Amino acid sequence: MSLFRLPLLLTLLTALLGASCKPAPVSAPPSPAVLGALQRGINLAVWSAETNLDDIHAAQVNPDDADLSRIEALGLKHVRVSFDPAWLADAQLKPQPQRLAELQRDLERLRAQGLFVVLSMQPASDFKQRLGREPGLVKDTAALWQRIAKALKPMSPQQLAFELLNE
Repeated sequence: MSLFRLPLLLTLLTALLGASCKPAPVSAPPSPAVLGALQRGINLAVWSAETNLDDIHAAQVNPDDADLSRIEALGLKHVRVSFDPAWLADAQLKPQPQRLAELQRDLERLRAQGLFVVLSMQPASDFKQRLGREPGLVKDTAALWQRIAKALKPMSPQQLAFELLNE
């Protein structure tokens, strides 16, 4: 994908997502609590990002309670959780109910630990390349984010932010 097209795609995704959500006014800066939480964090890159992990391997790489306690002990205040849309959704980018429920449980577990969460879509390279060629996929991706936002609405913006598309 051309580097020149990526900002345009991100702008389109943001506009489509914002069309159905009630975002804070543009003039409202993030709260001091959110800015403070974003000062120190860690990337939990493999959590829900890999589509080909079997259950045994996933149990080895996904953080457990001891890992979360270590994160807290290190003074880290936020985690970045990546997901692959191929893991979360079907071919039409409609969330699979069991996967969406799993994501909700995982995020609630992080929230209960007192961590701010940045939820990041980390698709495979071919998906990102298709975004540059297929306008319908941009619309479907925005619709996926709308469904995710609706499912995660109970989480406060003081606890959760979305990274619409990781490079």
